[in-house]
Amino acid sequence: MEAPSEAHYLSKTGGWITFPFIIATSVGLTLTFTGWQSNLIVYLIEEFEVESINAAQISNLVNGAGSLIPVVAAIIADSFLGCFSTIWISSIISLLGTIFLALTATLDSLRPKPCEVDSTSCGPT
Repeated sequence: MEAPSEAHYLSKTGGWITFPFIIATSVGLTLTFTGWQSNLIVYLIEEFEVESINAAQISNLVNGAGSLIPVVAAIIADSFLGCFSTIWISSIISLLGTIFLALTATLDSLRPKPCEVDSTSCGPT
């Protein structure tokens, strides 16, 4: 019995079979990023007592990184890892970041202590 050719394996992978999974992952990542990024300024001001101008700068850096990372991921996917590995790794990194952000919002030990009234050692940064 003759072994299947490489062309036989290539015709059974990728294409329209995996297309819905890639689109669903991209939509999920975009919705997640947009959701928490749009509330980042308020979160930094209210919970971490960051001045509004600094919170806006942090938000701009996060938004810029979020816009630049897909370009870097595309280069990595084309040059080294391939499409599916890059999507999985990016999804896991994004999920971990979202989980850590959610933990800072829910666990008091991960947030800075609130400032006391008339304290000179505590103030907006």
